[in-house]
Amino acid sequence: MAGLRRLVVWMVSGLLLTTATLTCCVLPSLLVLLGAGSAVATLVQLLPGVVLLSEHARWVFGLAGALLLFNSLQLRRQRHSACPADPALARRCRRARAWARVLHQIALVLYGVALLVSFVLPRLLGL
Repeated sequence: MAGLRRLVVWMVSGLLLTTATLTCCVLPSLLVLLGAGSAVATLVQLLPGVVLLSEHARWVFGLAGALLLFNSLQLRRQRHSACPADPALARRCRRARAWARVLHQIALVLYGVALLVSFVLPRLLGL
């Protein structure tokens, strides 16, 4: 069970890091694209760390991608591990694995959207 707990912790950390990519890069880009530059100025005033993250967006995305890759490998490794024989523990084990998969899929979708908005869309629009 300790291995599953560690797996869920890794999945949550991956989700949090991909959320950071959304906060630093996607949200300001979308607001400016929609003409809400004053909202971006307010966001930067309220969360000054956004500027630091935005300046190092490639590092943030690289770290998030590496963590998601590591999480994918962990999920794959845990896929064939046996759950405990005790019915209650086995149920918790299956539930933890299901949550880990869901969290990982959400993180992958968020990361894909962040990559699209931060790197692909500006090149397509010539920004």
